[in-house]
Amino acid sequence: MIRPRTPWSALVALLATLLATALAVTALGVPARAADPDPAPDAEEVAEHALETVQDLVEAPVEPADPAAGDVEGKNLTLALRDLAVTRGDLPDSKRATAARLLARPTDSASECLNEDLACYGSHTVKRKCNTVVCVHWVTSGTNAIPTENDGAGGAFPGVAGGTPDYVEFTLDTMRNVANTYVRAGYKKPISDGGADGSSLPDVYLGNIGSAGAYGYCTTDEDVSGHVAAPAYCVLDNNYAEFGILPRSALRVTAAHEFFHAVQFAYDVNEDGWIMEATASWVEDELYDGINDNRAYLPYGPLAKPNQALDAFTQIEPYGTWIFFRYLSERYPTSVAGLPTIVRDIWRRLDDGGSGDANTYSLQGLVDELAAKGTNISTQLATFGIWNRRPLLYEEGSAYRPAPLRKTYTMTSSARTRSVGFSLTHLATGTYRFTRGSGLVTSKVTVGLNLNTLSIGAAAVITVKRRNQGAVSRVVPLTSDGNASVSYAFGSTTEWIEVTVANGDTRYNCGDMADDQQSYLYTCQGTPQQGSSSQAISVKVTG
Repeated sequence: MIRPRTPWSALVALLATLLATALAVTALGVPARAADPDPAPDAEEVAEHALETVQDLVEAPVEPADPAAGDVEGKNLTLALRDLAVTRGDLPDSKRATAARLLARPTDSASECLNEDLACYGSHTVKRKCNTVVCVHWVTSGTNAIPTENDGAGGAFPGVAGGTPDYVEFTLDTMRNVANTYVRAGYKKPISDGGADGSSLPDVYLGNIGSAGAYGYCTTDEDVSGHVAAPAYCVLDNNYAEFGILPRSALRVTAAHEFFHAVQFAYDVNEDGWIMEATASWVEDELYDGINDNRAYLPYGPLAKPNQALDAFTQIEPYGTWIFFRYLSERYPTSVAGLPTIVRDIWRRLDDGGSGDANTYSLQGLVDELAAKGTNISTQLATFGIWNRRPLLYEEGSAYRPAPLRKTYTMTSSARTRSVGFSLTHLATGTYRFTRGSGLVTSKVTVGLNLNTLSIGAAAVITVKRRNQGAVSRVVPLTSDGNASVSYAFGSTTEWIEVTVANGDTRYNCGDMADDQQSYLYTCQGTPQQGSSSQAISVKVTG
């Protein structure tokens, strides 16, 4: 799990490089999955790349963080390990033992703990305590030892004096809250592992993974392939002392994020990475509203980069894409157990082994859920673009920076017309502002739109700001060709108008990863059928 801190600095480049190669394997798609295509490059090459990615993540040096400079801390492991888990069957025999060791629980291979292992208890005595939802495992000696504090409620980790260390009690209480909330909200429970390590409950291990730059991860040690449900085990750091954040807060949001991955595995272990990470980052703030750690991801998502595709996953974009699911949660606020139901209902549509359509996943599940609510992705993207330009529309929007404009033009008596040509990638938005400049008298402004066709996802919203009034936004009715012409008063009280356009194109060539493409990019490990197209806005002031 990546855990960025406030602004961003030295480790961004390291994480971007690692993550650009970390997400290589998942074959998912829109609009519906036919037979899974043969991967290119070949399956063995993809599996070897997945193994190398995990090894690189584990072995890369971790530089000391400087919170004052806004350093990023942490590494993503969950999806890299997932990719290794679902492809290790394609590895050559000589490399399968290495993959098995990297996917092994800390309690496995007790006689051998190698430097590249993530967490390994070795010969140290392992202790275990369970509640009704999880079992927590730990050791009290060696590099993976937990804090031994056991002084009850007054210490760094509140607990009950005597018996179990406070850190374990706090972890158990946190996991109980997280797991029970997900169940009450209607999510599936994680799949049983059949009694591994003594219980059929999900297992959580405490280990010194912070020293390797990780806050936590969940993965599976079972042989899995394709779009199936899978059990998961999780590893959390043994003290959260390395990251410059209050350890209690770090443990809580990490537990919420990572255990949500275990829940996702119960729907489809091989789901699209962008929606897995975006919704796991979204749920952190839903469970622990006062921590707000996921705000640090916003500089990499659509709030700060509206021109970026919603499903892009070349580096760390999805961790900032949680804001889209926050937007949907506030637009459709029906909730159960404090969690907005729209995300749960999307995941139900992605359930390859349950109530969902086995051919529906990722973006298609989102599209279908919006259709069930009487709307569509294009309209919601355009409105999302407005919220991001006016973040006070969000409940916590005073803490968000407005999305940037693409460009601003000033209309004057000598410059009464503007023609703006542009292209916009799929699942992205862009906003242009036209201000009222000098020399204009009472007048009107006519905005002409020549966008993509409605059938491939064009949408637009125009916002008008008049002096001493709030900005007013309206969706523009488009013709089937994506065209429109609308007029507004543009008198002396008008400050500006903004045109927000959206490209809701959901057409993909799924599974067509190029021979030299070793990174996970978009939905269904494919490419958009039309990456971007030429569009135009014309503005004319008259009177």
